[in-house]
Amino acid sequence: MICSHLARAAACAALLAYAAPAFAQSAPGAAPAFVGTWALEAAQCTLPQDNENAPLIMRANGYQQQTEQCSFTSVKPQKKAWAVKGSCSIEGKKEPLSVTLSLVNGELNIDDGTGVREFKRCP
Repeated sequence: MICSHLARAAACAALLAYAAPAFAQSAPGAAPAFVGTWALEAAQCTLPQDNENAPLIMRANGYQQQTEQCSFTSVKPQKKAWAVKGSCSIEGKKEPLSVTLSLVNGELNIDDGTGVREFKRCP
């Protein structure tokens, strides 16, 4: 059994959340592994949200990136991915959201059906 010793449970949970999103999804009370700050390029990690190249701030229930604010209404775990539905407000205009999130080699991949964007985790 993974994480069989209680003294190591917290460290093991953190490792599983980063390395194996399928396990992280089932851990009660644990944030999904996609939660964090992400950017297309490392230099974007320190930019403020009013910059057009601001990093993506991903939460369990939505995300923010510059003028885009999205709320998730459904996050369904799939094999090594999450199917996400919700709505976004982009410069005041509301739009539906339907994407698949996955972690591949430590990067967050966001597939909106028209292509995949690959984000690097910010420190």
